[in-house]
Amino acid sequence: PDSLAIDYISAAEPPGTSNLVFKVKVTSLSSVPPNSRWRIVWNSYAAQSYDPAAEQFYAGMRTDSNGAVTFDYGTIATAVVGLVIGVPTETPIGALPGSSFNADGTITMIVPKSAVGNPQPGDLLGAVNGRTFTGDTSQTQNLERSTLLVDHTFVKGQRDNGHPAATYAVVGNVACAAPTPTPTPKPHKK
Repeated sequence: PDSLAIDYISAAEPPGTSNLVFKVKVTSLSSVPPNSRWRIVWNSYAAQSYDPAAEQFYAGMRTDSNGAVTFDYGTIATAVVGLVIGVPTETPIGALPGSSFNADGTITMIVPKSAVGNPQPGDLLGAVNGRTFTGDTSQTQNLERSTLLVDHTFVKGQRDNGHPAATYAVVGNVACAAPTPTPTPKPHKK
């Protein structure tokens, strides 16, 4: 469905804040399905400060059985039992105030850097990708690998499946400097 088909994802650092801003653009959210999730996921060893088994953070939007929307962030850990890799599981940490979505399909998640390990300029957020899920039940609502997965950007930059997951280099929340004006030559009168 249009509400779960990812067109693109993006990451940014707005000036004058200490936030990361992630966007997921789906085709349309004029109708928001219940029991669904829209996620941005990235690799970060800082996730281990919350859960020693976690290697990823997520930020996202979720709907409950009534279609009510909430925004949250948390960690994703994949248990390994013997030689068998388990199912990646989300552990919510907190809400994302100020996050929003529009009927045009744009989902904006505002994540305080301090909530996700406080990445500094030069740090990398690895394997940034988008994921959508629908049909969540109380047993599946925190699973990342399941038959409920609808779309992802694991191996695509957009819908063409031609790009690997992206890495985002943290640059800091400073405004770009204004360009230095080029002097305009004026003719001399004699």
